[in-house]
Amino acid sequence: MFIQGETFDDLLRQGIELILHQGERIRPTKGPARELVGASLALSNPRARFSRTEARSVLYSALGETLWYLSGSDRFDDIEYYIPHYRERCGVPADVQVSEAAYGPRIAVQMPYIIQAIRKNDTRNAVLAIYREDDHHNRYDTPCTCSLQFLPRSGKLHAVAQMRSNDLYMGMAHDIFAFTMIQEILARTAKLELGSYTHHVGSFHLYESDEQRAARYLESGVADTVPMDPMPVKDPATDLEWLMQAERAIRIGQDAPSPDGVNNYWQDLASLLEAKREQHNKARLIEIRAGMHSHAFGTFLQDAIGRA
Repeated sequence: MFIQGETFDDLLRQGIELILHQGERIRPTKGPARELVGASLALSNPRARFSRTEARSVLYSALGETLWYLSGSDRFDDIEYYIPHYRERCGVPADVQVSEAAYGPRIAVQMPYIIQAIRKNDTRNAVLAIYREDDHHNRYDTPCTCSLQFLPRSGKLHAVAQMRSNDLYMGMAHDIFAFTMIQEILARTAKLELGSYTHHVGSFHLYESDEQRAARYLESGVADTVPMDPMPVKDPATDLEWLMQAERAIRIGQDAPSPDGVNNYWQDLASLLEAKREQHNKARLIEIRAGMHSHAFGTFLQDAIGRA
């Protein structure tokens, strides 16, 4: 099965329609689901990486999870600020503090090699392995992602994700956002343009508990297609480090570090993190929306203001 679209919403809509009409009923450990075996999704504009509809606006949690990966953290407390009950969703007891399946430590240790590899044009060796042999012995959870491969070709960096399993309605929004962000960060690090993104899935599924929400999503209509702005054309290491510091400060209730010299692109992402913290403060959300440099998040923030 092959799905192609310009935006994440294009892929999500087609995926839901196919699974609802053609998916086979299965009963995995996390609950009844419909499944398609062997799916490939191609996102032609990886910057159109988050849903534009209110029903699937998970921008806060998707950005938070991406930064959790990039920080190298494996602590549940860090991610449960963005995704409450993360442990419970993974079948992990409440007293367990670290995730045996966390992507962050695996990404952090391999990133220097990946950066070096993608600076060699036409390499096929820039494979970031997430799933490991010892994951067969995990007590609670197993990574859904097998690998991310990055292919520098003709001045662009393409990315291919290999997923052993992907929850269409809940999980894919976070995965595609995070992986295309990592793709663009690596592209800028290697002075390359952003190429295509391909998402291969073994078990592509929709849980029975999400079927009604997925159907309502289809009924919500087609959203606008404003993508995120291009990442600044320079090595993002310094600005990304500032954003990581800002994320931690905002998460624990402190002021973000001074943004002097930090590109507006990264400042806007920090503003989104502040908007998450202030999600019940309508006046502050209005100020944050007015101070945004990019128009990409306007609809999302307007919806957040409406919910505050």
